[in-house]
Amino acid sequence: MSHNLVALRRKNAVRAGVRIAESPSVLDGLREAMDERRALCRDDVRSVAHAHGVPEAIAHGVATYYGDLSSEPKGDVRIHACVGTACVATAGNAHVEALEAATGVRLGQTRADGSLSLEPTYCLGLCHAAPAAMVDLHAADGTHVRRAIAHVDLERAHRIAAGDPATLAEPEP
Repeated sequence: MSHNLVALRRKNAVRAGVRIAESPSVLDGLREAMDERRALCRDDVRSVAHAHGVPEAIAHGVATYYGDLSSEPKGDVRIHACVGTACVATAGNAHVEALEAATGVRLGQTRADGSLSLEPTYCLGLCHAAPAAMVDLHAADGTHVRRAIAHVDLERAHRIAAGDPATLAEPEP
C-alpha cells in the first residue's frame, strides 16, 4: 500500500473521530504487542491494523515478514545469535555452540518454562565485531533492554546466559 494511501486513510480516520495509534508504524505496533506477550495472535494483528488505519492483510504481511515477530511464544529473555556471513566466516558455528552450551537451549528453541529463547538472526550489522549476538529482555525495573554483544565466545556466552549486568552494560560496538 502506498504511503499516500495510508496517509489518506489516517486523515479520514481522524476526521471520523477514530483514535489513531500512538506508535509510528505498523511494525512498531506489532513489536509493542510482541514485547508485551512474547507472541502475536490474530487479535494483535487485527487491532494494530485497525489502530493504524490499514487493511488487516498489510499488518499480517508485516507480522509474517520479520523474523523478530512470531506467533510462536518466545522466551522472556531472547538471545539472537547472528548466523550471517561475517559471523560464520569469523567463528564458524563456535559462538552458536557456546550459546547453546551456556543456555542449555538449542538454536531456534525456547526453554519449556518460557524463560529464554535462543534464536537465529541473519545480520545484526556488527560484522566488524563478529561473531555477535543481541540480548532482548525486560530488566527487573521494567526497562526494555536490547543490547548487542560483540566477540561472542564461550566465556561471554556464559556471562550472557547468566544475565551478567556488566556484560549487558558494555557499550555497543
